[in-house]
Amino acid sequence: MTEIFEIIKVQKKKKETITQRIEDSKLLGFWEKDNNQITEVHIEEKTIQLLDEEDICTALTRDGYYNSLLNNTDFELNAIKTSQKRGRYYPRIFTPVYSLQDTFPKSSFDKIQFTNGIKNDNTQIINTLEQLRTLIDLVDKVFRTVYPCENNFSVYGFDIRNLIILACTEFEAQISGILKANNIKPTKGFYNTGDFIKLKGILKLDQYKVAFKYYPELTGISPFSGWDSNCPTKSLEWYYNYNSIKHDRDNEFSKSRLQDLINSISACFIIIIAQYGELSIIKEILNGYWSIVQYPEWQPEERLLEPSIQDEWKKENYYA
Repeated sequence: MTEIFEIIKVQKKKKETITQRIEDSKLLGFWEKDNNQITEVHIEEKTIQLLDEEDICTALTRDGYYNSLLNNTDFELNAIKTSQKRGRYYPRIFTPVYSLQDTFPKSSFDKIQFTNGIKNDNTQIINTLEQLRTLIDLVDKVFRTVYPCENNFSVYGFDIRNLIILACTEFEAQISGILKANNIKPTKGFYNTGDFIKLKGILKLDQYKVAFKYYPELTGISPFSGWDSNCPTKSLEWYYNYNSIKHDRDNEFSKSRLQDLINSISACFIIIIAQYGELSIIKEILNGYWSIVQYPEWQPEERLLEPSIQDEWKKENYYA
């Protein structure tokens, strides 16, 4: 059975805390283990035979492959098995990729590229962006009447209500599409927040924070912050209020708040980025309406690994 391990440099005195990702550890590369042979994932001609009962780090030390990076006797190698399969990706779920260029020099592994080179359905992306662009035009008309600042967050009205419904409907379409693409069936007859929240972790939705380009007071917007699987509807306040104003306008009209419009339209943007990364076409069509002020963090073992030179990317469903 083939397994892939990440090799990291760590201070000897802190070896016992290695699984906690200590600050002074350093990712050096990935090695594929097949029986008694290990192969560098990105430089496939580099292969080392394991001696009897020899572990990966001992073999690498014996070979001297990382000697130039271990120029201090206070450091040593440690191997951690990664959870990713080589050359596999989840449809409509963005994850950074370790690619060939990441290994030259080896120390550049630390740099996160927010694109991954995996082919997407451009027609689907463009249609999604044009729909959001249409919503942005309508939102801007509201903002010209009710300026988006904290003092006005509780303002509500008919146009705001209608736009919240449109934005949340688009969010539902996007997140349901991701579930369908990964063959995740609804727990009931239709998708609801109990299904949506299954994607919170893999998409890292709650880690995003965005800012509005033309409205300086709208920064650090994080619509998925606090989303809780124990109460997946109520903990997503803007979505909970959307259901209230959609089904009971007479009694719940005051929940048609500007703040919920800001969060719901931002959620539409974040769900697009969480699917495809920061593609140039997104900035072009949306005219840089939002900027991302906080990105998610991926641990090294979470990032995808490029297929071997002779292979292509293969789609694999994500099962939450």
